[in-house]
Amino acid sequence: MPDAPEQNLFDSPELFSEEKSAVPVDAPEAEESAPEGETGAATPPSPEQRAAVIAAINQMIRRFDLSRSDFRFPPEPVVSGQRKRLGATYVSPYDERMVWNGLGRRPWWFHRALAEGYTAEMMRVQ
Repeated sequence: MPDAPEQNLFDSPELFSEEKSAVPVDAPEAEESAPEGETGAATPPSPEQRAAVIAAINQMIRRFDLSRSDFRFPPEPVVSGQRKRLGATYVSPYDERMVWNGLGRRPWWFHRALAEGYTAEMMRVQ
């Protein structure tokens, strides 16, 4: 008996129908699903299956001239290396080495200086 030619699932008209299930029932993926009643993690695809799916997806991307903006992928993370450091906004009137950038909880020296009559503007770095 001669071997049947390999069917490309993405060329089938059922893929683009408005029905709920766009993949044909006789697709190889349907045979690999777990029987009803069984639960558990699905087995990962073999490297050959993965390569075939990636090739088919790349073919469809070229065929329909799709770009990244056509999909709902999360945005690419911006890698900037180090975090931007904020400079000192306030300096202690007691010791110039004690500084505070104005974010988060106020340091003890800031509370003490306010209680002694200093203002925030007096401690602000010019």
